[in-house]
Amino acid sequence: MKHLLFAPAAIGCFLAMTAPAGVVAQYLSPEVETQMKLHSCPEYPAGPVTEADVAGLIPDNMPGHVMVKWKLESQENTYGFNIYRSTTGPNGKYIKVNPWMIPGDGTTNVPKVYCFNDTPTTRGMTLHYYIEEVTMDGTSAIVEGTMGTKVTVKSVANERAWLLRKINGAAGNAVTTGTATAAADKTTTAADGVSSATK
Repeated sequence: MKHLLFAPAAIGCFLAMTAPAGVVAQYLSPEVETQMKLHSCPEYPAGPVTEADVAGLIPDNMPGHVMVKWKLESQENTYGFNIYRSTTGPNGKYIKVNPWMIPGDGTTNVPKVYCFNDTPTTRGMTLHYYIEEVTMDGTSAIVEGTMGTKVTVKSVANERAWLLRKINGAAGNAVTTGTATAAADKTTTAADGVSSATK
């Protein structure tokens, strides 16, 4: 299974499936559905945009955030995913940051992109993440290549500059501020958005 971790991305949809052993089935209230939409991947405005336009999108008092994105080329018996964050380094204590399980697609060979917007976070702070995959039988494992993914939350000025380049293009290319590749299964970790990531 090939896994890719980026920032930003899109949340998958909840599927009608039976909860695995030991996992309480999750039913979405209208409030939770609204919250999921708030955490979906950003749609960037069509360019070109000005610095004033970007300042309107990212106000001075906007809290920091990290958009965690990953891609699976295939899934086997996947019920869902959890995102864990450490504020004390790659070997520190990790806490689950998603309030509900991000649903998987069971068993499929169709590639799928997922995301979770971790907000609010402190601008300039370095965080570490990993993604946990939970199967239909209730077992869980860390998605290979994601443990200890390092992210530094951008300042408002840096996020605005990144977004300006992302929308208008910089030499025709989006800007990626950091990448790392784990050789085990060709898992790639990259920054592409509101944070910079390295392994």
